[in-house]
Amino acid sequence: MPCRRPVDGECLASRGPVFYNTNMPVTRRNFRFTRLGLHAALLLAIWWSLTDGDTGPLIAGVPFAFLGAAIWSLLGGPPPVSLRGIAVFVPFFAWESLQSGLDVALRVFNPRLPIAPAFLVVPLRLPESASRTFMAGALNLLPGTLSVEIKADVLEVHVLDANGGVVRKLGALEKKVAGVFGLRLA
Repeated sequence: MPCRRPVDGECLASRGPVFYNTNMPVTRRNFRFTRLGLHAALLLAIWWSLTDGDTGPLIAGVPFAFLGAAIWSLLGGPPPVSLRGIAVFVPFFAWESLQSGLDVALRVFNPRLPIAPAFLVVPLRLPESASRTFMAGALNLLPGTLSVEIKADVLEVHVLDANGGVVRKLGALEKKVAGVFGLRLA
């Protein structure tokens, strides 16, 4: 695949997605005012839809939309994602959420079911990028789990039941998150 954005002779795509684009200094060439206007218009459209089409809050949102658009442009925008990966992730995440929710509810209503809370340290294969943050956020949304900290190449997780095959489930979640960002895990 040809490199679309070479920096210092190296292709940025070979490093995986870069959320904070620290490798490309902000210059007039890559900070385009048309892009700023398009981003601000998109953010204003989102703001307008959230306020049910009321124009009063829309006028108040203009400076914030331009501020958000400027930050968005300076940071390099969101990381690239795979539509196929998202299409695979959404049903997987919905199913895991349903299963985990039922499991937690059964443990609440049946005190005889075991609860073995624990902190687990899970090695990560995802590169240091938005993919790790996305995985930690998705993990927080699954009932019975809570991501505590990301350190180097490990994720510390609090789980409700350490005996329930959590490490296997976390590996499957990491694989699906890698698919969302178009990454292959080693």
